[in-house]
Amino acid sequence: MKLKKLWKPSDDLGEYGLQLFKRIGPLLIKSESLTKFDCEAFETLCRDYELMRNADYEMKIDGVTIKGERNIKKKHPAFPVWKVAHDNYVALLKHFGLSPGARGLKLEAKETVKKNEKERFFMD
Repeated sequence: MKLKKLWKPSDDLGEYGLQLFKRIGPLLIKSESLTKFDCEAFETLCRDYELMRNADYEMKIDGVTIKGERNIKKKHPAFPVWKVAHDNYVALLKHFGLSPGARGLKLEAKETVKKNEKERFFMD
């Protein structure tokens, strides 16, 4: 069942999650990619984005590693939160067709023009 308009989001989406909800939700409705059955999955996408952004912010402040016992560096405690949220977020992006691969676009590297010996000598 296709949706005609965006529903009122949950109060716990957070600032970044709400921004994503308001920015992407209408586009998904317009493209008819969002149904009544997808509401929870779309809000989960927004929550994962919120968690990912907040964990990223914490790591930017403190660094990716922090000092643990006896001043031994260890992974920031926010990293596992970021990793799980990121993995869920990427999976849900694919579900909603919000990545190039999910839309069937193939990104190919530009072909490099091979130069002969004379061109390499004068061009490089």
